[in-house]
Amino acid sequence: MKIIVLLFVGSISSVLFAQNTDAVNDVLDQTRIKIDQIHPNQSKSTFLIPSTFSKEGISKGGEISDLTVLKIYYIYTKYRQSPSFNQRTLDKKRLTQLNELLPGVLTNPYIEWEILEQTGCSNPDEGSDYFHGFVLVHQPRSSEEERLREIKELEAFLANPNENFSKTELDPLKKMLNAEVAPELIVTNEVSESNRKAKFEKGPYALHKYLKQNISPVGEITLRRDDEWVKIKIEIGEKGEIGEIAFLGDYKTYIKDEVRSAIINMPNWNPEIKNGDSIKSSVKLEIRVSYSRDVNGLYTRNGRKPNFSAYEMEAPVESVVLSEEDEQKMEILESSPLYLSLNLLDKIEKVAVVMDVTASMNSNLAGLSWWIYNNSDTLRIPSYTFFNDGDNRKDSKKKVGEIGGIYQTVFAGRVAPTIIEAMYSGNGGDSQENDIEAAIYAQQSTPTADAILLIADNNSEVRDMALLSKMRKKVHVVICGNPKAIRIDYLEIARFTGGDMIVNGRRIKLNKVGVGGQLLIGKASYVLTSKGFEIGTKK
Repeated sequence: MKIIVLLFVGSISSVLFAQNTDAVNDVLDQTRIKIDQIHPNQSKSTFLIPSTFSKEGISKGGEISDLTVLKIYYIYTKYRQSPSFNQRTLDKKRLTQLNELLPGVLTNPYIEWEILEQTGCSNPDEGSDYFHGFVLVHQPRSSEEERLREIKELEAFLANPNENFSKTELDPLKKMLNAEVAPELIVTNEVSESNRKAKFEKGPYALHKYLKQNISPVGEITLRRDDEWVKIKIEIGEKGEIGEIAFLGDYKTYIKDEVRSAIINMPNWNPEIKNGDSIKSSVKLEIRVSYSRDVNGLYTRNGRKPNFSAYEMEAPVESVVLSEEDEQKMEILESSPLYLSLNLLDKIEKVAVVMDVTASMNSNLAGLSWWIYNNSDTLRIPSYTFFNDGDNRKDSKKKVGEIGGIYQTVFAGRVAPTIIEAMYSGNGGDSQENDIEAAIYAQQSTPTADAILLIADNNSEVRDMALLSKMRKKVHVVICGNPKAIRIDYLEIARFTGGDMIVNGRRIKLNKVGVGGQLLIGKASYVLTSKGFEIGTKK
């Protein structure tokens, strides 16, 4: 019997060794980013595991077993004194040691890897001044004081989107590398007047008033009860004068005449400025021409609605002019992965929104609120449900299906206070969340909904997959951000219920994937087996 046990243990060890060897090679085979030198610092969201120049040993220097690791940088210096030195051999030893400190880190498909090769070293003495080793980017451990401060900041933003709201950057190395940084929700530095987009002289609200007064809902527009959005492109000259007008669609002649007359006779704009000089530019507007005086004259610029919702319609024009900073903040917010994904919702299907409000979701909650405001005239959302995984209940006391911490409203105007109430009431605890329990709550309370829209935190595991069989409605899953790989649980929720996956502005219909079929999302590939999806990394 002992021999059998030893053979069994030995076979398992061989399999694990082979898996780890393959994983090490997968990491080391990826493209390496070359940089002269980089100086990483330990922070709330980064943990350094240093090594010694040209040596294989690494030093943990603290507790890391409970970190939720999102990304790992492996950093080394390209310099060798001996012709026999083999960098890849050293790399393998360091990665193997890291896997001993954090078992499974090499085979975890949800952790992103980057390899940085420092090229500025010219001798061994210099090499000792370079950082070598690993930088772990992880979910920060926030104190209760910090959590409350972040909630108050979000609360101020939800009450007035012109308030400062900063997204915490978890990965400071991105900026150091001048890489493409994930979208921020605010730009805190003032935009220089040497670079400025063309704008209506007295601001967005003044433009709205002008269009409302000068596009008349009379004549055939009233008789035929027209209500149409008209897309145009107008040229703005170096002095702000109105130039050529182009209609970007097929519209009735009397509607085009009405719009053309208003545009030709409007006051000059402030021209676009580039590097301190006025230049010619173009602006795309979509103007609502309607028999209804209430909506006539509404407009978007380059697909974005103007932000003057916080002001009374009769307020002085001077008090509602948005700064370049405000406009840039909203533009960046509207290019975020969540906002792009929400734009893909079916305009006919009624969806009950269900969203996680635990740690790391603040920026996405701001994005949801801003999207609701911008789409308030077309929303088909009968309820909004937010969950915090148990109102600060101890993890040991949590029972699947009875965790709680679920808050709901049926009014779009109550979304912001409901979010804040849910956040103040608790913050989950461990990394698992009660997604399915919250979805079932929305299913039972909102019978008019055609489907559930689960806005999920891909950094969190789903605690209650055992409840999935109780879902009777489709669940479309929106993944926040653009992660390396989507957690299998979220794919299974959508597949089992007949819903879709919505990721970074892409809608994926899982019912078109048959057994044996492959699905590519981000940097990962998925194969549907008879037991469900399995994940692998794309080569």
